Amino acid sequence: MSARIVMAAGLVLDERARALLDAAEAAPHAPLRVALCAPGGYGKSALLRELGRVYRRAGVPVVDAWHEGDPPDGFVLLVDDAHRLGAERLGELRRLVETRRPGVVLAYRPWPRPAGLTDLVELLRPAGPPLALAPFTAAQTAEYLGVAPDSPAARHIHAQTGGVPRLVERLAPLAERPDESLPPEVLLPFRADLEDVDGDLRGLLLAAATGVELPADLLGALLERGRRRSTRCSTRRGRPG
Repeated sequence: MSARIVMAAGLVLDERARALLDAAEAAPHAPLRVALCAPGGYGKSALLRELGRVYRRAGVPVVDAWHEGDPPDGFVLLVDDAHRLGAERLGELRRLVETRRPGVVLAYRPWPRPAGLTDLVELLRPAGPPLALAPFTAAQTAEYLGVAPDSPAARHIHAQTGGVPRLVERLAPLAERPDESLPPEVLLPFRADLEDVDGDLRGLLLAAATGVELPADLLGALLERGRRRSTRCSTRRGRPG
């Protein structure tokens, strides 16, 4: 693996995410409270990991959604994938936030949105609206790849990924050979993603990829069916695997 690809493993942040990290570094013992909202692959987990490192370096106890027992004084609560938590665990987290008043960073996807998650997000709203993470700009894609912003590699990978950080990471090996086809090892994670997708949604994606025009009523039915199924799963799901 080249030095350029190793360098690409660094964290690339926009101004708002950088401001959040700077605030934690400047005052790690202040009760920072913020909700992070973004689709999967936009860097929520990476930002939470970096925040965890900042707090641990400062000696602040870091607690996640599955901490058992009474957290130590002065702790900060970092919750990833909150949209996957069941109603019971979300209720426990809300009571913990209400009674102990810790610093909280809550990361979740826009959908599904179980009722307990909505309540928890609203509890944090007085500190400010949720921070929505955005895709990389073309310049940020180039920065992540460690190449010049006007290079063919940066333009090609940004066009292929739309700047979604997880997809940029997967295509990073192409930074040194942008004109070549995708090697099998790069395609494997995408295959795993498709296998995890609901059958109806997979069919919708395949139809879109092949250019098939779906009737509006069929498209609406598929999306509504997926919404109901996801809502049922979110209410039954406990600890994520």
